[in-house]
Amino acid sequence: MITLYKKDEKDFFNNGLGDISSSIQDAVISWTDNDQYMLTFKYSTISPLAAFIDGPMIIKAKTPSDGYQLFRINKIKKNMGLLEISAFHIFYDLIDNIIEDTFVQGQTGAGAIDQIGKKTQYAHPFNFYSDIDKVANSRIVRMNPVTALIDSGKDNSFISRWGGHLVRDNFKVSMLKKIGHDRGVTIQNKKNLLGYNADVDWMSPVTRIMPKGFDGLLLPEKYIDSPLINTDAYPHPKILEIEFPDIKAIKEGEYAQEGAVPLNEAYKLLREAAKKKYEIEKIDYPIVNYKVDFVELSKTEEYKDFEILETIDPGDTVTVIHDEDGINIKAEMIQYTYDPVREMYLSIELGNYKESFTDIKNQINNVINDMNNMEAGFLDTAKGVASTLIKNGFGGHVRVYPDRILIMDTPDEKTARRVWQWNINGFGYSRTGVNGEYGLAITMDGSIVADFINVGKLRAGMIQVGFNGINSFVSIDGAGFNVRDATGGLTQLNQTGINFYNRSGQLAGSVSRGQSSSDGDALGIVHDGSEGGNQFRGNLFQVLNAGNIFFTAPGDRVALYSINGDTVITNLNVTGKKNAVHPTRDGIRATPAYETAESYLGDIGESKTNENKEMKIFIETLFSDTVNTIEYSYQVFLQSYGEGHIWVSERNSDHFIVKSNIPSVPFAWEIKAKRRGYETDRLTLVDMTNEIIENVWREEVNKDDDL
Repeated sequence: MITLYKKDEKDFFNNGLGDISSSIQDAVISWTDNDQYMLTFKYSTISPLAAFIDGPMIIKAKTPSDGYQLFRINKIKKNMGLLEISAFHIFYDLIDNIIEDTFVQGQTGAGAIDQIGKKTQYAHPFNFYSDIDKVANSRIVRMNPVTALIDSGKDNSFISRWGGHLVRDNFKVSMLKKIGHDRGVTIQNKKNLLGYNADVDWMSPVTRIMPKGFDGLLLPEKYIDSPLINTDAYPHPKILEIEFPDIKAIKEGEYAQEGAVPLNEAYKLLREAAKKKYEIEKIDYPIVNYKVDFVELSKTEEYKDFEILETIDPGDTVTVIHDEDGINIKAEMIQYTYDPVREMYLSIELGNYKESFTDIKNQINNVINDMNNMEAGFLDTAKGVASTLIKNGFGGHVRVYPDRILIMDTPDEKTARRVWQWNINGFGYSRTGVNGEYGLAITMDGSIVADFINVGKLRAGMIQVGFNGINSFVSIDGAGFNVRDATGGLTQLNQTGINFYNRSGQLAGSVSRGQSSSDGDALGIVHDGSEGGNQFRGNLFQVLNAGNIFFTAPGDRVALYSINGDTVITNLNVTGKKNAVHPTRDGIRATPAYETAESYLGDIGESKTNENKEMKIFIETLFSDTVNTIEYSYQVFLQSYGEGHIWVSERNSDHFIVKSNIPSVPFAWEIKAKRRGYETDRLTLVDMTNEIIENVWREEVNKDDDL
């Protein structure tokens, strides 16, 4: 049965608008591991429900392994008396939502997917789960949840950081370590194998790993070998450096990075991580995909009694045997097409599916918005990526003309998108075809055009960069790094610190390294300019330990002023009061903030009960975006302004109802609800110790400290 539902249907345990399976043609469900999941079919325009079908309605169809699944229509095409319909799995509703900004820090797969699900711009009906215990970090900014989960082309996606397999079960979304089982299913010629197509990638295996931890940490023995390295399969070792930036070692005499462990322990972790690449990810085996055309015996009369033995689900391990070709392999199902009307597979694809060795090119254009794992040796990384791209650039089409040479990704200039072109004027690269824009180029007059330039050493007497339309420029010379604006103002960075000069060339302020008698090296900001007062004169801006920065003032308070307002991303912690200030006829006066042990937001209003002695109060839409009234209860406080008695009779996620013992009782109400995203916070422990606070206050009384 294939059932049609309205686009806003919430209950799918009924027959909806009706069963459309009797008039359906060419129904196909297509599924790919960690990729597309969709339904396509044709439907006669004279069929009973044809007039009702519209986008984005919902269709329920049976799948081979997950029972009935929901698909939302995304495209309808009319063609010669037929509606050609395509529908994506209901999971793809999430593609219309967005995660504005969230940092998944030190989380397992379960914690990461839970945070991704909760940080969307608006609420949704999906539940998220993962059994992956790997711990990793990821910063996700302005990304829809589907991309955040399974876009392997983005370095900060779930699939790139935690791995796993996506399971879409209507409104339940899971990322699992493994899917499928080995049920003993065999596809064999002269039995049920109609044909196959094998694709073996011998460029992909790695038999010798050089594991590298954070900050270039290498093993004393340098390499970890695969058990297959000395077998007949490989004529020589296939070596690859693999980075494990989360493995950090404590260095003697240096501040310990967060998560760092003793050196010997770090070595042990590197060895284990490398071995897992062989044992779990099987990177020492070639990538092999088999497209298999077979007869599903469970659907035939002869083998109908063996239905359980011949059942294949996504991710299942299947044995394929072809005696004449010497094929006898076990591989996992990574793709299928399925007829939901006849309830039988149309095709399956088997393999150890993962990104091809040459797919590293997908990562070149990613903007890494999580700088947490950036290492100092970025140039080595750039060289490695470039070398991999060039050495493995198999394929391509070269066309030589008398006046130019073209290297293209297709043999036809009309269809080529990625193009290198060389001629007498220079050479360049275009991503938009032969006649497109060449964003990378070196021309005969010595100009280099590039979005990014990675170099080891750049020698020049002076480097100057201008800013179009800003009337300022940056230069590097013997005096330091200089930024000069159109008025003559100068900011200069050199070995002593940062100096600020006004248009007359006089020093207006500086940021420099100084000495504090109690703390050794300290970073100081001195402001001696006349404009804006002397709020920073002689004050100390000091880093007491890594990650914590404090302002102290030996003799007076530090004054920080901002005309246009300030924004603090994430949390702001204070040990004193948080006040709002107000101009009054007797000076600027402060009003303290009312604070609770948990994170609540509130709203206040007035109303009056009606003739039926009740009033429904709707929670304002924008306020409901900031609080969670669906999963957590909220509180309502009432104040009667009449003679009658009032009470709250009902609380719902979008409204509450107030009743009175007599009609027309005026009243005021106040609602307090849990802030969205902070529902479980209660007296949260702050990463600050009494010792740190004591050090800050000690600076206040140590009058003899100097910069």
